[in-house]
Amino acid sequence: MKKTFILAAAVAALSTSAFAQSAPTSSSVNFKMTADFASLRPTKDKKKAIDVIEIEFSDSKIANVLKLECQPGETTMFVKRRDRACKITGDGFLIDPKGGRHLRVKYQGGLITDAEGFTDARNIKVSYLALNKAPASSGEFTGSLTLKPENTPKDAQAFVDKLVKKVATNGGQDLIDTRIDTITYNRFGTPSQGLNTDRGCIWSDNMGYAYQSELWSIELKAVCADKDGKPQEFKLTGNMPYSAESGPNGEAQYKLTLTPPSATASTDDALFATNNDDDLFAAADGISATIDMVEEQVIKTQVDGKETENASHIEATATFTGTNIPDTLLRSYVMAFSVNAVAVFGP
Repeated sequence: MKKTFILAAAVAALSTSAFAQSAPTSSSVNFKMTADFASLRPTKDKKKAIDVIEIEFSDSKIANVLKLECQPGETTMFVKRRDRACKITGDGFLIDPKGGRHLRVKYQGGLITDAEGFTDARNIKVSYLALNKAPASSGEFTGSLTLKPENTPKDAQAFVDKLVKKVATNGGQDLIDTRIDTITYNRFGTPSQGLNTDRGCIWSDNMGYAYQSELWSIELKAVCADKDGKPQEFKLTGNMPYSAESGPNGEAQYKLTLTPPSATASTDDALFATNNDDDLFAAADGISATIDMVEEQVIKTQVDGKETENASHIEATATFTGTNIPDTLLRSYVMAFSVNAVAVFGP
């Protein structure tokens, strides 16, 4: 089975003119992922079923190679819960304008996710290797994540309630499937990826997947420092609905649209905010990508007591394109997307 994910993220905390003046017109990050979720396949010993996700992404200046090896969490009768643990290793390279590339960053550490979904990102450490005039130094990811918790955390309850209301009809009378998966960014910070001008970004707020409507709803905020260390805030809101066999060759698709919040965004009047039909197809400032996924070995599993299909092996490729946004924001988005690959693509 082949799926195409189309991402279109419009990001703004500044005016359109300010964006155009302070950022390049267009930049892109190439992305490749191989994910094997062995834990989904039948096995006598779940402890030996390790999920392995290998990711590469690069642009004209940097290249990252990451590997996540995860032992899934499990709770069995009369046995204490085992938290999910992910080992993370990787290398970051700087692309030499004169040719070749130089090893600049080493990623190591891991993420442990408990039953409440709490995941301390500070356990991912970063070592910067000396390169010419740049000295050796160290850093780490910051903040935390709440990944698909068994119970909705209090700070995400209003967000989840809003999602349930959106997928319900007649005040919820016809709601069939109330399952909502959430990912919460709690000042989750991605560090510099090795460039002197890249200081990383800090992410906050939520994204949630409603099984009833097969829809990801997203409300995120990023704070990124520019090359002078001055913070800039970018807000993104939108959704990513799933549609079957809507691709040019009958592929299924996810179409993500994230735009700056506006006064009409939550009302029916938003449909008529412009009287130009061409605006429906015009490119917007922000981040866009098409992620092609070849899914194999589809397994039926139980999620919150209901049967759900998941691919246990995925090959994915994509190009993330940033239009009139800082390169740092684009790189940070792809890094956050990569670190969260288990939650986004996995069970």
